[in-house]
Amino acid sequence: MRKHKFKALIILAFAALVHAGAGSTGNEILKINVGAKPIGMGGAFTGLANNVDAIYYNPAGLVQIEEMELSLMHSEYIVDTRCEYAAVALPVKNMTFGVNTVFVWNSFEKLDDSGTLLGTILVYNSATTFSWAIVPLPKAMPELSLGLNAKYTYMSLDDFFQSAVFFDLGLLYLIDKDLSIGFIAKNFGATLNETSDPAPITVRAGVAYLLSVNEPEKKKIKSVGNTSMSSGVKKFNKRQEKGRNDGRFRGKDLMLTLDVERPRGGIFSEAFGADYLFMEDLNIRAGISLKGTEANISAGVGFVYENLKIDYSVILSTFGLLHYPSLTINF
Repeated sequence: MRKHKFKALIILAFAALVHAGAGSTGNEILKINVGAKPIGMGGAFTGLANNVDAIYYNPAGLVQIEEMELSLMHSEYIVDTRCEYAAVALPVKNMTFGVNTVFVWNSFEKLDDSGTLLGTILVYNSATTFSWAIVPLPKAMPELSLGLNAKYTYMSLDDFFQSAVFFDLGLLYLIDKDLSIGFIAKNFGATLNETSDPAPITVRAGVAYLLSVNEPEKKKIKSVGNTSMSSGVKKFNKRQEKGRNDGRFRGKDLMLTLDVERPRGGIFSEAFGADYLFMEDLNIRAGISLKGTEANISAGVGFVYENLKIDYSVILSTFGLLHYPSLTINF
């Protein structure tokens, strides 16, 4: 049993290790980057956080969502380990509520000391997050948004299990329509059963900058994950008067992002990302995450059709090429 437990824990940790910033503490599920769009940008999304994936990267960014948004993602790691991800966000007046869940699982044969098959062991690790975001001072400081997360994690392996509750605090500040900065303090909490694993506390800061390369106003730019620009530009103008970022290209065609992270028990890591509006409905992305001497390169594409968006990203890591397809719908 000890052998199976060790093998399962190693495989569950693998998903976190391919993303920069994984420390040495437990609860590896909390270290897995999610969302094909942010992954394609190297995970540098804290200062942008302009879609439902903000629940994970910076919940304060949820105020940028104008319509109910649902996203689904599937990915596979080594030894048939699978990861499922779902997230939904709902704006209500000047605040937004969201929830997401990440589920990593695999199964192994259970053998006795003589090698006789006794059955199958299912090992899984899950994290469910509830989010709330608001502009706390809409008149005095409409450029500032605040986000809070409460999350529950659970790991099961045969007769072993572990659960925990953690909290995140995120901030997003729109310096002007082209520049925003974000900050998040993650994973403050404790396990609910006896364990030696400390809380995987992480702090992360990021910046996002938008600029023009090829006069994108002539491309009839559409939304990046929300509504079409034709219907959304009026909403944006109203929000811009309040100093709020609506999460689009806003007349630009290139987004550049940078994140810096320090996890508990780990070292500083950096991530750089770019998202380019190549055509009216097509985005191309690239990114790199750095941690010490390790580097993971990522790339991706995004296609928008009315209220539907399909994103696909890959990570080239020391473990090989990993694939991340996702589907996002706005209601």
